Amino acid sequence: MPHQGLVYIEFTGIARLFFKKLYFFRYNSFFLFCTGSPLYFCEFLLIYNIANRGILQAACLLFKLSQVMPGHIERKCKIAPCHFGLEAVLKREILDLGYEISKVEDGKVTFLADAQGIADANVFLRTTERILLKIAEVKAETFDELFEATKALPWERYIPADGKFWIAKANSVKSKLFSPSDIQSIMKKAIVERLKGVYNVSWFPEDGASFPIRVAFMKDVATIGIDTSGVSLHKRGYRQMTVKAPITETLASALIMLTPWKKDRSLVDPFCGSGTFPIEAAMMAADIAPGMNRSF
Repeated sequence: MPHQGLVYIEFTGIARLFFKKLYFFRYNSFFLFCTGSPLYFCEFLLIYNIANRGILQAACLLFKLSQVMPGHIERKCKIAPCHFGLEAVLKREILDLGYEISKVEDGKVTFLADAQGIADANVFLRTTERILLKIAEVKAETFDELFEATKALPWERYIPADGKFWIAKANSVKSKLFSPSDIQSIMKKAIVERLKGVYNVSWFPEDGASFPIRVAFMKDVATIGIDTSGVSLHKRGYRQMTVKAPITETLASALIMLTPWKKDRSLVDPFCGSGTFPIEAAMMAADIAPGMNRSF
């Protein structure tokens, strides 16, 4: 017997008919209040093909971000690296997602977004390698300056007491500090010293969520960010095996976007190798989010 407002549905056709009779657009927000049965929501997903658009994957990633980040991720700069010369393609993708571009530089595009923007960018962008949460830009010509500048940053806003953190990658161009291993070591020590004082501990278990940090020096200015993607975004999740010298999926997508090809036209790739171009084109034509089948 139905009780306390629970709705029991026997035929899925009732739910399907209900949604087909509603006058709302595909991109409008949809809320389901206490129906007691997931049937209406399931039919909604089937009719409007939400899963293929990656919205569920983005929602899951957003939930994970809310769990691992101790504080609110405010609307600030996010960095999307890309292949040199393809910045315009990535910029157009970000604008199509509805986010504001802050800066376009060689090999990367910086845009403004909140936690939802991080999730959207990771799941929907086809031409970027990863999404970085920008922490700061600091000028450092000596290791002492790098240590003090790194220690002064509010790492506790991003890394909890049990967080696992390390400098995943460091590179340097036209800068006095050029040794990646030394940069990584100094910055790790500085972050540890900062968090020791904040959390009042002498040792970190680092058995919680992972927070890989990346730093790039350009003319003595270090851009520091937390990697939110993990494994590079060119790994879509559909390729189990590879061949010699394959083209990356992100580069293939960018090259396709530079051509006049559209989903209603034929695409011919006579030298397909492992099929990266046809697969990426097929995903575009079917409107399948590139990050839908991978984990974060």
